[in-house]
Amino acid sequence: MDAATRSIAYLTEPKMTITTVMCMAVGTGFLIEMMKRRLIHWVNCQPWKSRMLPLQRKLMQNFGYSEAASKEDAMMVDAYCFVVAICSHHVVMSILLLPVILQGWEASGPIGQLMFYVGALGDLAYSIYDSLQISLRTFFPENFKFLGVQTPLKFFIIMVCMHHSLSITLTLPMILCYPSMRALHIIMYSLLLAGGSCYLLGCYKFTLDTKTKADFRRYQVVAFLQLVIIGITRIFVWIHEATNVLSFFLYRRQSALLRWCCSRWSFDEFFQPADVLGCPTSSR
Repeated sequence: MDAATRSIAYLTEPKMTITTVMCMAVGTGFLIEMMKRRLIHWVNCQPWKSRMLPLQRKLMQNFGYSEAASKEDAMMVDAYCFVVAICSHHVVMSILLLPVILQGWEASGPIGQLMFYVGALGDLAYSIYDSLQISLRTFFPENFKFLGVQTPLKFFIIMVCMHHSLSITLTLPMILCYPSMRALHIIMYSLLLAGGSCYLLGCYKFTLDTKTKADFRRYQVVAFLQLVIIGITRIFVWIHEATNVLSFFLYRRQSALLRWCCSRWSFDEFFQPADVLGCPTSSR
C-alpha cells in the first residue's frame, strides 16, 4: 500500500476525519490571518487604496455594518485583505479538485483522490474557522476584540446560517459515503472556483480608476466576466448537478439524506439569483 492509499484510508475513518478537519481549521485560521497581515502592509502602500476604501465601505454596509462601524479606514483595509486571503484559499482548494474533475474518480488514482479529500476537507476547515470567528465577534465582541470589530447580526445570518452551513452539514457525509459521485465533484469545484475567482476579480475591480477610459473598460470587462462565471456556475451547473444528486438519493430510497438535501439545497437555491443580480453592481 503506497503513501497516498494509506493517507486516504486514514482520512476516510470518521474519527480521524473529524480530528484532521479540526486541526486543519486551526491551521487555516492561522495561515489566513498571517496572509492578511502581509496584505494589509502591502495595500497600505498602494496608490489605489483611496479608491478602494469607499467601495469596500459600501460593500460592508450592504452586509449590515453601520456607517459608524465602517468609518475607520483600517477596518476597511482589514476586511478587503481578508477577502483576498480567503478567496485565494478557495482557488487553491479548487485546484486540488482538478484531477478528479479532468480524469474522473478511478482514473485520477490514489494521488488525485487524495488531493480531492484534502481540497474538500480544506474548504470545510475554512468554513468551520470562519463560522467560529464570526459567531464570537457577533455574540461576544467584548471578549474577542483581538479577532476584530463586532460583526452585525445580518452578517452572521448571511455568512454562517446561509453560506457556511451548506459545506459544514453536507461535506463530511458526502465525501465519506459518496466520494466517487461525479455530481459532487462538479458542484464542489464549480462553487469554490466561482466564489474565489469572482471575489478576487471584485477586489481587483475596486482598485480601478473608472474616471480613465482604459480602467473603465477594464471595469466593464471584469463585471461582465463575473456575471458570466456566477451565472453559469450558480444557476446552470448548480441546478443540473444538484438535481442529479437528488435523483441519486431518490433512486436508492435514501430518504433521510434526500429530505435534508432537498431542504438545504432548495434554501440555498433561493439565494442564487441574488448572487447573479448583485455581481455586476457589487462595487458601485
